Amino acid sequence: MKDHKPLVVFDLDGTLTKKDTYIPFLLGFLLRNPWRVLRTIHLPLAVLVHLFGLRNNTWLKLIFLKAFLGGVNRNKIESWVNKFSDNVVDNGMRENALDILAKHQRQHAEIVLVSASLDIYVEAIGGKLGFINIISTKAEFKQNCVTGNITTQNCYGEEKVERITEWLMHHDHGHVDIAYSDHHSDLPILQLAKKGIAVNPTNNLRALSKSKQLEVVDW
Repeated sequence: MKDHKPLVVFDLDGTLTKKDTYIPFLLGFLLRNPWRVLRTIHLPLAVLVHLFGLRNNTWLKLIFLKAFLGGVNRNKIESWVNKFSDNVVDNGMRENALDILAKHQRQHAEIVLVSASLDIYVEAIGGKLGFINIISTKAEFKQNCVTGNITTQNCYGEEKVERITEWLMHHDHGHVDIAYSDHHSDLPILQLAKKGIAVNPTNNLRALSKSKQLEVVDW
């Protein structure tokens, strides 16, 4: 492997941002297109099915994606993406997270944003924050409209490790130096890094942090 700048990986939701972005993004679009509410009446039942363990995270994500955005033209979505991403960057970020991100940028580290959320808006948020390398779940478009499916695996849990490992190979990097995340589903990628940092961790991740030798910080 060639010598490289330190590689730093950031999760998005709950790590850099104060809260989840997926549902606010979908609800914001619905508020601007209220007639589509009829497409969402089955979603509470879908959530219950997921909570009872009958369907996984990916299934639920796709149910929501199809209900809120299925059939919508890309141009119509992009007008909302611009507003939403501006609002997240201006009002939805953890202040200390931005300080840490800026520190790594000043040190000329290679930084990668890895998120389970949709590329539709993650790439816009990441770009505004200065990320060049962005890995996320990619929504499928046909005839320039959202189908409700995805063209990659859901970038969640172990899939994040698969995706960042693929990135490492393509960029001739040997390892991840530092990884930041708030969620226990990201334990695999935190353990992949030389230094895993649990940021405002969920109760499960906080409980695991000591035995997994993770640093815990509260931003």
